[in-house]
Amino acid sequence: MMMAKKFLLSAIALGVLLALTLAAPAWPAGSFAPARVEQSNGKIIFSGADARLEIQFLEPSVVKVVLFSDQVNSSLETYMTVADALKPASFKMDGAAGTISGDKISIHYRLKPFSLKFLDRDGRPLLALAESGLVWNDDGSFSIAFQKTGSGRYFGLGEPFANFEIFNGRGLFAHATRPVHLNRDGSIIPIWNRHRPPSEMGLPFVLGPEGWGLMMDNPWKARFDFLQTDKFVYQAEGGPARFYVFAGSMYEILNAYSRLTGPTPMPPRWVTGYLQSRYGYASEDEFRWLMDNFRSRQIPCDGLIFDLDWYRCAPSHSGICMGELKWSTNNFPNAIEFLKELHSRGFKAITIIEPQIWKSSSNFKVVRELGIVAKNHGGEPYLFKHWGTEDALLVDFLNPAGREWFSARVKEIHESGVDGWWTDLNEPEDDHLDMFFSGQPDAAVHNLQALLQHKGMFDMYQKHFPDERLFIISRAGFIGDWRYGAGIWSGDVNCSWSHLKNQVPIGISSSLSGYGLWNSDVGGFHGVPSPELYTRWMQFGAFCPIYRAHGDHSIREPFSFGEQAEQNLKKILNLRYRLSPYLYTNFYELHTSGKPVMRAMFLEFPEDSKAYLQESQYMYGPWLLVAPVTR
Repeated sequence: MMMAKKFLLSAIALGVLLALTLAAPAWPAGSFAPARVEQSNGKIIFSGADARLEIQFLEPSVVKVVLFSDQVNSSLETYMTVADALKPASFKMDGAAGTISGDKISIHYRLKPFSLKFLDRDGRPLLALAESGLVWNDDGSFSIAFQKTGSGRYFGLGEPFANFEIFNGRGLFAHATRPVHLNRDGSIIPIWNRHRPPSEMGLPFVLGPEGWGLMMDNPWKARFDFLQTDKFVYQAEGGPARFYVFAGSMYEILNAYSRLTGPTPMPPRWVTGYLQSRYGYASEDEFRWLMDNFRSRQIPCDGLIFDLDWYRCAPSHSGICMGELKWSTNNFPNAIEFLKELHSRGFKAITIIEPQIWKSSSNFKVVRELGIVAKNHGGEPYLFKHWGTEDALLVDFLNPAGREWFSARVKEIHESGVDGWWTDLNEPEDDHLDMFFSGQPDAAVHNLQALLQHKGMFDMYQKHFPDERLFIISRAGFIGDWRYGAGIWSGDVNCSWSHLKNQVPIGISSSLSGYGLWNSDVGGFHGVPSPELYTRWMQFGAFCPIYRAHGDHSIREPFSFGEQAEQNLKKILNLRYRLSPYLYTNFYELHTSGKPVMRAMFLEFPEDSKAYLQESQYMYGPWLLVAPVTR
């Protein structure tokens, strides 16, 4: 293969998945059995005694499939797609032959037993429903089974959980059984946002190298089961039985997927730079110390991130006060003037914000009385212990009034001088299965809470700051979230070589799933990295879409690991900035075509069989190969 430049040495990236806790439902024996098929209003409709299946062809080469029955709620709004993003496409139907032909994708069907097979324009098989592949329960749960493909490769499906070690507050202990791989065959993927830690964010999108893609348009609690030898199964506890099949090259599929779910908007130019963070910067003086060191040492940095210590607390409350969403007058007594000073020295400010409202916050009574929080079975605000000690409520982002209230607080913070947003704990971290959001059970909308939080912020920016670009770093999200300016990071990883190794395939997988703006906590969050580990992680971070160091009350600054490390790190940081125009160009390509910045090797070299086995290296845009040192 012809490569432009190889920056770093290669290493094999390994990770493991924890044993899954999502139990497999017991599915009924009945399945979809249509008696007839007809055309109506530009759709193909298969009708049976108790259900119907509608198929619609969309441009450029997409097929939409929806199952309707009294038990399955296929009219539910999912917030995952953009209405009318893909226009209807023409097709020809031959009832005698059992074929429906579009321009670039066609379907072969059979009524008894019912089957659907999707083929490309040359008649090559892409994807097929398994026999009796559509079944549902009286409670609205359902499964859709597909025949496994020839290559046995299934990419995407979100941000995998891979953790050799879990931090327990006293040390590290092994808790893992499986390595992480880009190919998700042979595993079960929960479609359920959670932070174990670190993050696990399953997204119901699969990319097949044979030239197909599959997106389940359903936010309900679900899972993909790839353990069986002859088929893979999507199983959902409820929601719409609605999916899209894409055909074309992998880049053509990612383009259509981006159009359907909404493209990632262009981030601000300063996002191509370096962002400095640490839980523990707690005062104006500490941030001045940061600014003084970066500028006096001539180390480039564009953004400073404010963790929980920026929150104002009630006079009777010591420490942080989550949910206050105002500047601490103790830690930052002159916040507005201080942010003007920060801007004058060439830095941008990012603050952390969460959906939990603690009882010690002045907003606790406000959100309770407004009724914009999660409720219990009786319709009363759901009170829970957050972090084991503090009574808290959770903002309901499915409620438009909840989004509007929260975004109004974001507007106030932005007007104080804050430039970007770090949305944390928004899986949500502490929701419960007996919670209700605007009357919907937790299983229905848990996965949407981060997306709807960001939607509210995006809508507020469109109304009040239409000429500004919204930038969000989030711990959670779902399909379509990126159209609101959100990127993700991999959660609270450990300061270990094994966790650094994991980040490479995790970042690639996230990028294959739609999140083009991705990053990790450079250096690791838990623990204290050695100078070598920090340097290697900084090298990897320099070739990620977002470049941000972060840790828990321990050093993470590029000037804090000794003179030799500082000189090495200045070189890699300066290289990041020299490549800023290249990265910005790749952001534009992400915005216009859906091509990720971190590209699996097989995206750029689809004809090379070895490219599909490469999990420890990737292409950074079309020209640069990155193979991080991870051991």
